[in-house]
Amino acid sequence: MAVAFLHLGPYNGLMKRPINNQWHYDDGKTSQMVDIPHGTVLEQGYFDEKRLWHDCVYSKTLDCPALDHGRRLFIAFDGVSSMARVLCNGVELGVHKGAYDGFEFEIKDPSPTLEIRVEVSSYEDPSIPPFGGQMDYLSFDGIYRPVFLIDRPESYIQAVRIDASLDGSVRARIKACGRVDVKAISLADPEGRPVDAAFSLKDSGSYIEAVSSIPSPKAWNLASPALYSLRISYDGDIYESAFGFRDARFKADGFYLNGERLKLIGLDRHQCYPRSGYAMPQTPQRLDARRLKDLGCNIVRTSHYMQSPYFLDECDRIGLLVLEEIPGWQYTSKSQEWRDLVVGNVNAMIERDFNHPSIVLWNIRINEGKDDDQLYERTSSAAKALDCVRQTGGTRNFPFSHLLEDVYTYNDFHHDGTNKGLMKPSSVTRQGNPILVTEHNGHMFSTKTYDDALHREGQVLRHARVLNDMLASPRVSGAIGWCFADYNTHSNFGSGDGNCYHGVTDAFRNPKDAAWLYKSQKDDESVLHVVTRMDCGDWAKTYMSSAMILTNADCVKISTRENSGNAKGEQDDETWEDLGIFYPDRESFPALPHPPIIARSLYESRLRKVFTKPKDARLAAMLIDKVKSTSSITALLPYALRITDLLRRYHLTQDELMEIGKKASAFGWKRKASWRFEAIKDGKTAGIQVIENTRPRLSLRTDTTTISSAGDTFDVVQVDIEALVDGMHNPLPYCFEPIELELTGPMELYATSSLLSLQAGRAAAYLRTAGKAGTATLKAFSPSLGEGSISINVI
Repeated sequence: MAVAFLHLGPYNGLMKRPINNQWHYDDGKTSQMVDIPHGTVLEQGYFDEKRLWHDCVYSKTLDCPALDHGRRLFIAFDGVSSMARVLCNGVELGVHKGAYDGFEFEIKDPSPTLEIRVEVSSYEDPSIPPFGGQMDYLSFDGIYRPVFLIDRPESYIQAVRIDASLDGSVRARIKACGRVDVKAISLADPEGRPVDAAFSLKDSGSYIEAVSSIPSPKAWNLASPALYSLRISYDGDIYESAFGFRDARFKADGFYLNGERLKLIGLDRHQCYPRSGYAMPQTPQRLDARRLKDLGCNIVRTSHYMQSPYFLDECDRIGLLVLEEIPGWQYTSKSQEWRDLVVGNVNAMIERDFNHPSIVLWNIRINEGKDDDQLYERTSSAAKALDCVRQTGGTRNFPFSHLLEDVYTYNDFHHDGTNKGLMKPSSVTRQGNPILVTEHNGHMFSTKTYDDALHREGQVLRHARVLNDMLASPRVSGAIGWCFADYNTHSNFGSGDGNCYHGVTDAFRNPKDAAWLYKSQKDDESVLHVVTRMDCGDWAKTYMSSAMILTNADCVKISTRENSGNAKGEQDDETWEDLGIFYPDRESFPALPHPPIIARSLYESRLRKVFTKPKDARLAAMLIDKVKSTSSITALLPYALRITDLLRRYHLTQDELMEIGKKASAFGWKRKASWRFEAIKDGKTAGIQVIENTRPRLSLRTDTTTISSAGDTFDVVQVDIEALVDGMHNPLPYCFEPIELELTGPMELYATSSLLSLQAGRAAAYLRTAGKAGTATLKAFSPSLGEGSISINVI
């Protein structure tokens, strides 16, 4: 039976009123009016992490909504980091410990005016998971998710779980506070049309069970994530949410979705954003899901905590699988309170998110924590009591850990760039256990956008080797890479600037070269990305021996031309010189759908003018490469007989051979060369990139050109500012020019200064709505790159 869970959450009802605007914030140093979500704004690097650790107070006075007789009023918080004491009119409503799960308190006997006071402590309290030991991530401060007032009847629905089988049977288990009188239950299909479904009701005492069946439902899958909706009317209130028909199962021979075996390729995600931390509203959260899907991922892991409902909702909507896990990082406390909160986190995670068809696995161990059978027997029991269908896992970083869950999920950092990409399954866990790799690479080869060419290419190759080994393994279900985006961390981790550069994208989610490896494995669009910048000065001894291209085409044709302008910059009549057609490296990556193309000996075609036989030209190119890469003639000793025969047949000396190689392998010494890369698929051109020595320009772009100002709280658009040369996807890696911003219209800069500096040719600005409609225009100025602008439509 497939399981689909209905996200009704603790907040659903007819009267759900957002109260996110104009809170008074006071931390003893700063007193100001703020909107929720809110948190401390940090510098992008070299910040003081202790600025996040403080006590503060959020307060707000508002009119109490009119309540009908017998109605009850609640205040609900989606996320506060990391402990909150909530008061109304001076009366304590309750205390919540934990940064990642939502909570609510009832306001009893509300008066016409409500004075809400939220006392927040953001210290890393060792009594609260994940704190107590060292952590390679920051837990940011503040009320960083929305806040609501909720008007409910005396008795109300707390949760609904729906088991929805692929054969069309539907069973909803309705858990209520008090006794509710269900008036009607209805279904709607993915297009919103009513579905003919008659429900039979049975009250078991602890819950109401509603059972029905529909003919031939549309399955929720990755290509067509069909979402149905269920609506429950009761006692003058309505409970409504989406669900999906699907079956997900990890087995010893892999993962199956709706009965079909599927290899899982994914990335781990932190929910933090540069400068703003966790305080980011709806649009950026949803955009992260779409970015992961666009990269070719079919699964994401919510490392290392429960994440935004907006993010999970978008995963449901677009068809992106999710592994969700509880807060933790290597440390396990002996404190009973701490351990009870771990079990509480399991309950909170599943109770909040069991509706999501995208979630296929609950991670119910502390990430990379040691074996603790007593604790994990409790977490396993808690998970199965709430969800007897979904499987469980628990991320560990050592082999043959005690397996109290269903799937052996482990972090494999075995690969060092020279060995196999993954450990053998038999050296990790017992035969028969389902296996999923939950982290790889990342800190093993930290890569910045402004690293040199060989370093950036190295990150591509490391991810390629791991994915290749996973795809070749009949036992490993999938591999989730560490990680999606660079992230903030504690000062004793990362690169000393408070950042871990482990991502395949930078902190603003702009792709590094390794991200294009993932994207190039897709087949639903043409992909062509030239990794090598074709600048010989970026290579040792200024010898550019090869070029790396990522594509899903069959092959790539490479051409070049010398820009041989005179001193006045006047150009000669130039023609493109074909250097050859180059193919994916299937020998090194036989299991990858689309291996990288490593175009070695780019000048081999030039050698054919001297060495008329292709095999002789290949041999000459290989010999020249050996000498140039080592600067030692002794590198040729193993090839002495072949060299002697080659020189004899072409009447050359060894010095003449090397002089021929020197001229043939020199690209762009007089003026930088231009390069043309043509991707060919099924004999036709699938894409072209041209790299030329042209003046860079300032470019602004955004994934969100229209945004609403009428949501539960303000919303945010990210605008990327880039120094680009026409023809390349990636900005200039060594450009660090200053940028000045000017914003006009109904938006404001959010966690962004009007003065920025490009980093590796990139910067980004966050723009937030301000409750008004119209057109906002952002202009960016650079002394050397000129001006760029972009407009956002606010509705």
